[in-house]
Amino acid sequence: LSSSKKELTKNTLKVETPKWLVKNHIYYDEIISGLSANILSGVKNGYFLEDRNITKKEAVGWIESVLRKNTVSDDTILKLRNEVTVTFETITREEFAKLSQRYLWSMNSKSGKDYRDLEENQESLIASLVGPDFLWKDEFAQNYFQPDKKITRSEAAYFLTQVLKTQGKSALVLR
Repeated sequence: LSSSKKELTKNTLKVETPKWLVKNHIYYDEIISGLSANILSGVKNGYFLEDRNITKKEAVGWIESVLRKNTVSDDTILKLRNEVTVTFETITREEFAKLSQRYLWSMNSKSGKDYRDLEENQESLIASLVGPDFLWKDEFAQNYFQPDKKITRSEAAYFLTQVLKTQGKSALVLR
């Protein structure tokens, strides 16, 4: 190509901001980055519904998108898809973390933040997935992980973004 003096251009996907998603939403950047990287789905009629709880089926779909960009085997994809037994079942923060661990974790052990509501082994798992300084962007973040709380679509986008950064996965280009 250098002899013909042609330049390669990288195709970029232009993502329109979903309706009603305001720029000062606490997870705005993660949502837009995930949509731009084509790993987040679920924009219907222009709405992302960022504060709706994520279903297990959606979570599996997002993780599958990451795996496909990292060229994993079809057996792994099938195993992941078999995680879904009920289509519209919502999941907790802990369930999303465990699902991420099963398919995206590279097992680099770290000591974790001292959350008041997690056991030491759970803290270590969270630190290994998202880094030792991970905090949710809510009023309880300094002290609590809230593993039993249902996870919203925007929180899942944020958590997945942090997993990808920490694990060095190639599916997401952050703004």
